[in-house]
Amino acid sequence: MIQTIVTYLNAKLATLGRFDTHYCLTERRRREGDGATIPYSYTGAGEYVAVDIDNGSSTWWRGRSGFTLEPVTVVGRAVKQQQGSYPLRLIAILRRKDSTSDDAFMPSRLAEDIANVLNFENGDLRTMLGAWSVTSRATGGEYDTTAIWTSEFQTTVSDLDYKICMVSVDVTIDVVADYKCWEGECETDPDILHLFNFCDSSVVARLTDEQRECLREALPTPCADADWSLTDTDGNELDSGSIPSGGSQVIVAPDGTVLRDGLPFGSVLSGGTIDVPSAVTPCADATVELNGVQMATIASGDTENIEVRQSSGATLVGSQQGQHWRIGDSDIEINGTQVASVKAEDGLDIPVIQDGSPVGSWNGTQWVIPSCPTDLTIEIQIADTTDTAGPFTITANSAGTISAVNDGGLTNLVIEVNGTPDTAPFALAVGDTIEFSYDTTVAATVITLTGTY
Repeated sequence: MIQTIVTYLNAKLATLGRFDTHYCLTERRRREGDGATIPYSYTGAGEYVAVDIDNGSSTWWRGRSGFTLEPVTVVGRAVKQQQGSYPLRLIAILRRKDSTSDDAFMPSRLAEDIANVLNFENGDLRTMLGAWSVTSRATGGEYDTTAIWTSEFQTTVSDLDYKICMVSVDVTIDVVADYKCWEGECETDPDILHLFNFCDSSVVARLTDEQRECLREALPTPCADADWSLTDTDGNELDSGSIPSGGSQVIVAPDGTVLRDGLPFGSVLSGGTIDVPSAVTPCADATVELNGVQMATIASGDTENIEVRQSSGATLVGSQQGQHWRIGDSDIEINGTQVASVKAEDGLDIPVIQDGSPVGSWNGTQWVIPSCPTDLTIEIQIADTTDTAGPFTITANSAGTISAVNDGGLTNLVIEVNGTPDTAPFALAVGDTIEFSYDTTVAATVITLTGTY
């Protein structure tokens, strides 16, 4: 309960607009190092933070004499209640120049302002505590800076700088509520803003003009998007759309479609004109393709003769056959030996086989068959009581692709090619270096690399 009370009282103090920092309940503790006693605010996990007086604009709370709880009887209420009294002291520190009138009476006026804002009955705090009644009374105060300083701080510094003043106000909060509000630690919401019903016009009426403006900026309510429609003089809709709230848009009439004799002739830009000739427009030039390859462009109304020959400079060949031009039959030879005769309209697949598998590829003028791979075997003799072999430089006789490695019984065999660990399959080129490392041998053996070249 005391947490909610102090949090609410700090919210009341904030309405004065006089202080930069508001601490909650503090404790006077001895400081390590110089042994001074100063107010500390507990932050949790065994950590304290010293009240900052250097900024010259802070407030903090201390309990004056604990608290009391007494049973009370409220006529007409069946549930038993009790009254809790909480005597607190507020200490405030402020720069004198920050006051509206920087004179000898500045501390007393500050104490009176604080006392006035802390005097109230019920209101929002009663709602926050779920109590029957709440009374806060400023029962006394002090504005002697030196006296307050020595009561709060026991240090080697005997007084504050004269440009700063300190005041204290004693406040007693009396709460009447059901017993259940003191059972354990009540789950209360200490945030006063959560209790305000901003849908209630009377709550909104309490806001200042500055608060209203801040809320409007933080919670803007955009207007709905605007719909627009563009029509012609007959009311026919040409285009439509929407414009985001607060935005703008230039609406341009769409291009028009021009017809001639009921057929599309062209388009006219928005606001523009087009000249439709009365004479017949000639057809576009024709493009001629042969087997998907463009052969010629023929001007509208012209003709073109395209010759089809068997080979460069040979006799004209072929004849019209429906929609296709047919070339005569062809003989096929491989390395000077005729292997087939193919009709023009047929196709022929001549397989090239080596050991039962197709081989070779067409390079544009020839069918190329690669050389057959030859087995490659490299043996590395390993002596007794060694853990490395090499490096060896690869010559033309050893170059190729290694597909398998027999470690000869060695353990933890590592193969490095050009200084980089590698595993089969890997390639060995002329000039490469290969090196082997392994656990120390107990007998001579052989590492065998097999592959092709």
